Amino acid sequence: MHTLEARLLNARWKYSDKDKFVLKNINICVKSGEFICLSGPNGSGKSTLLSLLSGIVPDGLQVQNKGTVFIDGMDVYSMNRKLAAKKVVYMSQTETSLWDFTVRDVVVMGRYPYTGFSGIYSKQDFMVTDEVLEGVQLQAISGKSIFELSGGEWQKVRIARTLVQQTEFILLDEPVANLDFTYQDELLTFIKAYGKKTDAGVIISIHDLNTAARYAEKLVFLGKENYFNFGLVEEVFDPDVLKKVYGADFAVFNHPVYKCPQICLSH
Repeated sequence: MHTLEARLLNARWKYSDKDKFVLKNINICVKSGEFICLSGPNGSGKSTLLSLLSGIVPDGLQVQNKGTVFIDGMDVYSMNRKLAAKKVVYMSQTETSLWDFTVRDVVVMGRYPYTGFSGIYSKQDFMVTDEVLEGVQLQAISGKSIFELSGGEWQKVRIARTLVQQTEFILLDEPVANLDFTYQDELLTFIKAYGKKTDAGVIISIHDLNTAARYAEKLVFLGKENYFNFGLVEEVFDPDVLKKVYGADFAVFNHPVYKCPQICLSH
């Protein structure tokens, strides 16, 4: 059983151009195979937290009373970056490419931590790549230029590249943002199944709370005034908690088809 633990109880993180702290009083433990969603209003620090969990400190972030992030008891900030890349992978919200690669070229780049000093991809690397391409239904366009892709296709390419890295923990920042409902369902279903199959802990940031509740086993809430809550969906989908996170009144009900908690504004 692998564990990723973030102990930022006394940590203070803020950007140099802002007066307020972005994150503080965070305490998270993620285990192998868990599927966790991270939610909260804009500016609450979701992207920053995911980056810090991967051992990457964003540009401009100032640290006061630095906390710790451990993977299997090892401090991720002290790890060799190639070792860390075999432990945890982080996909940021946005990305552009200046190079005219094919879909398969981009996805296999996720295997770079396994290439050793040669930097040459092996048959195993391409086997893993093709398996994931098939899983996200990109195999048919694997030879296509990434400059010819739709926004949804490009997002699937980035997710596929993330998954082929075969890490113990997968961190995805808004992977289904701006995708239609069927794309969202297809990708979240596959990512969750992939995490279970490979025994990887998955953390996904997502704005849509009702979608998060359909897939997540646990939720991390980052809210106003550095509010933090972490627990089972049934525990944190509570009107009082949601009020602290979003500053609005919500009603909570059980979905008749999905059989999971859902919310709506109560005014």
